[in-house]
Amino acid sequence: MPVFAFVILHYGLADVTQKAVNSVFSLRNDGVQIKAIVVDNASPNDTGSLVQSRNAANPDFVYLKNNENLIMNKNNTINNNLTTKKDK
Repeated sequence: MPVFAFVILHYGLADVTQKAVNSVFSLRNDGVQIKAIVVDNASPNDTGSLVQSRNAANPDFVYLKNNENLIMNKNNTINNNLTTKKDK
């Protein structure tokens, strides 16, 4: 089954990030697995944890938190590595 992974950068706005997650999962259909990977770019508030808890029951949701705010190029490299790995 093909897998499409969407990486969503999060920084401090839980509602905006949740709307993006909902939009990604609205693309689901038979024969295609959809994954949403939220990368919290070291938000200074606890909004990333809120997004994580709202989606914890979904096995196609992944939450990662950076320990520091990475510039866009570093995030893109990390995201590329995440989405090109094959599931075992």
